[in-house]
Amino acid sequence: MSNPNFIGPWGQTPQWPSAAPVVLATPSPWPVQGNELPPQYVFAPNAGFENPAVPEHQRARAYSHGAYAHAASQQYARQMVMQQQQHEQQLKEEKRRQKQHANDKQGWRSLSRLYPELHPVLAVDSVQFYWDVRKKPGYEIHQATFHTNKDDPVFRDGSRNMRLFSKQMPWTIDIKIEDQSLAFNVLLVWDAVYKALQQEVLDAEWALIGNDKKQKERMEKAWAERTRGKTNKKLRRIDWLGNTVMFRGLERDDDFIRTHRLRPGETLMAYDWMLRLCD
Repeated sequence: MSNPNFIGPWGQTPQWPSAAPVVLATPSPWPVQGNELPPQYVFAPNAGFENPAVPEHQRARAYSHGAYAHAASQQYARQMVMQQQQHEQQLKEEKRRQKQHANDKQGWRSLSRLYPELHPVLAVDSVQFYWDVRKKPGYEIHQATFHTNKDDPVFRDGSRNMRLFSKQMPWTIDIKIEDQSLAFNVLLVWDAVYKALQQEVLDAEWALIGNDKKQKERMEKAWAERTRGKTNKKLRRIDWLGNTVMFRGLERDDDFIRTHRLRPGETLMAYDWMLRLCD
């Protein structure tokens, strides 16, 4: 008699014999081969299918091609679960490799663990060079790094806006492109930082700076060093930074932006980033 709801280890529908009771025996050191079951249970050739004297979880089942027990089926089930898990893990790893390959083709290396949505040459934890923001990026950044990454998109999702704040200066740098035919790329961010810091300090700004004697002296010292031997003696925003002029990347600090930099009526946006500079 067959049970259509039970499938054996090799996919066969087992045949249940009809005979006398199964006798529980002492386990032996018989070696296990594949799914074969050590003789914890001894089956009489013409034994009955079940013996009520034997606990239910130890009752044996017999196939037409040999003797097996519930333990064998459980072991097989565990093996199938493990194989399924291994297969799913392999599929995930393959998808990860395919995604990584696609990113590499677009110039992405996914080096930033903190900010994977941002290009790695801009993210603070993955940028691998120092750039003196007093100088144009095309001259200061290593040429291999500059030309390899300058045309890459800034964001993975294709966003086309960025607003930069910094703890090292009071000005905000807005970066946006109205012309959809132009690319929002890494070079655009580098140039925006450089050009923003090259702007002249306004009279109103200087009047406010004059109230801070220490900051005023710092700016005057930086201005004197920067303009030594030059004809253009205008005071610029870059002088506010003093010696803190090395680009170290972009990061998120929503609490600082919300607490110290947003004006009344402004809200924190997804494209708000912090510019980190160092000595």
